[in-house]
Amino acid sequence: MPEPVVSANGSKTAQGPIAERPGPAELMAPAGAATADEKVILQVKDLRKDFVIRSGFLNTRKLPVHAVDGVSFDIHQGETLGLVGESGSGKSTTARLVLRLLPATGGTVQLDGTDITGLDGAAMRKQRVEMQAVFQDITGALNAGMTVAEIVGEPLKLHQHLSKKDRRRESAAMLDQVGLRRDYLDRYPYELSGGQKQRVGIARALVLRPKLVVLDEPVSALDVSTQSQVINLLEDLQDEIGSAYLFIAHNLFVVHHISKRIAVMYLGKIVEIGDASQVYASPRHPYTQALLSGIPHPNPARERKRQRIVLRGDVPGPSSIPGGCSFHTRCPHVMEICRTVTPPLAEMPGGGAVACHLHANGPALGGASVNSLPLPPPDATQPSSESASA
Repeated sequence: MPEPVVSANGSKTAQGPIAERPGPAELMAPAGAATADEKVILQVKDLRKDFVIRSGFLNTRKLPVHAVDGVSFDIHQGETLGLVGESGSGKSTTARLVLRLLPATGGTVQLDGTDITGLDGAAMRKQRVEMQAVFQDITGALNAGMTVAEIVGEPLKLHQHLSKKDRRRESAAMLDQVGLRRDYLDRYPYELSGGQKQRVGIARALVLRPKLVVLDEPVSALDVSTQSQVINLLEDLQDEIGSAYLFIAHNLFVVHHISKRIAVMYLGKIVEIGDASQVYASPRHPYTQALLSGIPHPNPARERKRQRIVLRGDVPGPSSIPGGCSFHTRCPHVMEICRTVTPPLAEMPGGGAVACHLHANGPALGGASVNSLPLPPPDATQPSSESASA
């Protein structure tokens, strides 16, 4: 039996649930960091995915949908990149493109230096050993007719061709690491709670010690206390195994807690990316500011003083994305150039990058803080859409 995994705060993942960690009031503390010298595990460049939907009489009209439009980022070994944005922004589609569950329309995805964008058959199966996923609907992701031992051991059977005895031994060791007793090996998914199912899903994803794990809303269906346990578990396992995480979530507290860097998506594009502490302390894009203004503060006195930024209008449909800056129909600081010219994702002094004309052609160019710019009065003729969650 392997030794228990001991985290920085002394908790042991092999001894049941993770020990106590900071609660919601402390989740804004900066996450652990990967240095710039560490190896790049995932490099995504100009990634695009277009769909075609049909409408009109007899569905004869074809409308293009740009679900992911020129997304670029990288993730270093042992690092977590958080990907946030409203529903429909393209986060999950990006995850599926990275995992090659969907073919890309354009761009490249490199896993540890290998371009996997065009790989097929046996070549792609070899790469899947190094990339695994934990899905939002964990109940649907687990085969109801298989025991926990069979579920966790399936990747070992497919990729390492281990015997049944060896698979059971490795599965038992993996359950130790995710804080489940070994007698769970013979249970079926319907006998497990939501948190236990998620631990089984994590065990299955990490049993091969992959270089990259894509976590698509892994805690959104769990209660708050279970969310905290699963997040702490993921951090401890990352310290032990060294996998890179692409972490997608709506809960901005959770994203900041686990992520080294954060990328904010809107209508298929990354509008801001940077160090997590920088993005939270000084967001540059008006959309990022609106998302962060919706985070409740654990201190009741400060919560009463919190000022919300309420975005006017609704998110444009995927087949009717406006020209210029796609956010200009809802932006409280919109300028004329925003309606016609698409802003590039440009690096900013002090680190990070933002796609916003305010920093290239507007008040921020002269040193003004976008956070302090006055907001126009709400337009009563337009519906409002709050941004309480990403």
